[in-house]
This record gives sequence, structure tokens and C-alpha cells, in this order.
Amino acid sequence: MNVTHTGDVLKKGSVREVNESFKIQKLLISTGDQYNPVLCVDFVNKGVEILQTIQEGDTVTVEMNVYSRESTTKPNTYFTNVRGWRITKTQTDDTAANTGAVVSQTDELPF
Repeated sequence: MNVTHTGDVLKKGSVREVNESFKIQKLLISTGDQYNPVLCVDFVNKGVEILQTIQEGDTVTVEMNVYSRESTTKPNTYFTNVRGWRITKTQTDDTAANTGAVVSQTDELPF
């Protein structure tokens, strides 16, 4: 399921390198919604690279996939993941004079 949300970056986690070919970084964004206003989005591999230009406090639009998978060790137990695949800094009136850099991960399709 492809989902798009816009919000302010609350926190950018540190990069966790699982092995040589897999690294992950978490990004917390505040959507301002009444219910569940904070989203934690995972960015992996090339996604970690696109987060380098994103700072806490930036207003961003994140395109992400939401998916679930069954545990391999516990039957009938499922894990849900939210994985970002594109992020765009959103230009506001305050930042219109600045460069509204667009950062995206377009070479890795979300499906």
C-alpha cells in the first residue's frame, strides 16, 4: 500500500548497519493529525543516503509503503513495517527564498 504524508521532521535516528549490504535509518515525522500524529518511517540502503540532506525541523512529504509479514518463528504473529522510498522537502513561504531541494530515491521502485 503506497501512502503519502506531509509533516515536520521531529527526529532523525542514527544509521544502523546490519551488515555490509543492509543499513537502516528511522525518521520520525509529525503530521499534525488529531489521532496518531507521529509516524516512524524506515529508510533502507539508498534511502539512508537521501536522508543526509534532511534536518530536524524540515517540513517534508514522504512517500512510503505499508506492508505486513508473518513471523517465521511465531505462527499467526504479524509485523507491520512502514518503509519510505521518496522524500521531498516542502517549500513554505518562509523557505521560498531558500533552495527547496528535492531528494528522491527513484531508481528503486516501491514494489
